[in-house]
Amino acid sequence: MHNTYIYIAFYISIFFSSGCTISTKSSTQDCGVISIDTKSDYPKIELTLQNFMNVEYIPLESSDEFVCQGQILDIGKEYIIVKNYLQDGNIFIFNRNGKGIRKINRLGSGGEDYTYVMSAMLDEENNELFINDPFIKKVIVYDLSGKFKRSFPHQEQGIPDEIFNFNDKSFVCQINYFGTSAPQAEFAVISKHDGQIIDKIIIDYKAHKSTEIANSFDRIIFSPIIPKQKEWILTDASSDTIYTTSLGGKTPFMYRTPSIQSMSTEIFVFPKVLTNRYAFVERVKKENQFTTTHLVHDNNKSTWSEYTLYNEDYVNSRPINLFAWRTKNDQIGYWHKLDASQLLDALAKEELTGKLKNIAATLNEDSNPVIMLATDKQIK
Repeated sequence: MHNTYIYIAFYISIFFSSGCTISTKSSTQDCGVISIDTKSDYPKIELTLQNFMNVEYIPLESSDEFVCQGQILDIGKEYIIVKNYLQDGNIFIFNRNGKGIRKINRLGSGGEDYTYVMSAMLDEENNELFINDPFIKKVIVYDLSGKFKRSFPHQEQGIPDEIFNFNDKSFVCQINYFGTSAPQAEFAVISKHDGQIIDKIIIDYKAHKSTEIANSFDRIIFSPIIPKQKEWILTDASSDTIYTTSLGGKTPFMYRTPSIQSMSTEIFVFPKVLTNRYAFVERVKKENQFTTTHLVHDNNKSTWSEYTLYNEDYVNSRPINLFAWRTKNDQIGYWHKLDASQLLDALAKEELTGKLKNIAATLNEDSNPVIMLATDKQIK
């Protein structure tokens, strides 16, 4: 099930009240907030992933019990949680080396069951797995053996999309109130114990800007929440400001010009991958169709560029599309699923090198996917 995610907004007055001065001549404001001119043309550069990230490949063990399509739900320090794209109820737990540990299936209509796995969150410190079910409007909590522990309802008729591990006692999410048109986006920090809202982060904006093209099925799918070391980046398509939050409240992280509210043909900016050195974003223009430009901010040089990113484990340095990359915490980096059939095809064409080539040589057509994991070299 796909969901259109909404992003975060605030008035320009926050910059003046906080003493920040916005300059369109620089990509960084006086207070350290990144700024971007969405209409500018930027120089083109090429980057190699391995120059700033550590890359590992984890083949998921294949056996009669562990046959999966590899839709990643979450990755922690010890475990990888995946499911199938079809809703068969199977949730697979692998260790960080890819060895199958356990298969859980609690699909059903009982009070301790889920009916649909929209998203999931792994809490290794508490040995818990949170399943977010939009149809029964509950979050169900199991231990990592699949034993039911507790459940709690979604709050105030709202449905959280993905849920993210905020700290040992709470998670953070965006709450969608379907059927309403209130000019705000709402994020919440919620208790892991009973589902009560601990803190709300509400961003007002003048008017909602749709990320769907009228009379079509085209829509932008993206995450409104991504981690940035010990903080969380919060984004709303209707806002000129992208924010960070750590212990509640919000702080400007990135500011776009011209205002999204002034545009008849909207140009959106969506953060995608954030490292210590770089901030990768997608600039999406909404016309008769969506046109995407891949931009990167060099935090050391305070400059924007249009980039092409390469993976040196392919002989011809195949470009990487970060659209498919995901992350849910700041400790294990960013992940991407590589299907066995794709790797075998690349191997037959002699397009692979190094450790990826060696792993592909051990696969067959029935093998489970390989998880590509990239971790910022400069995060300590």
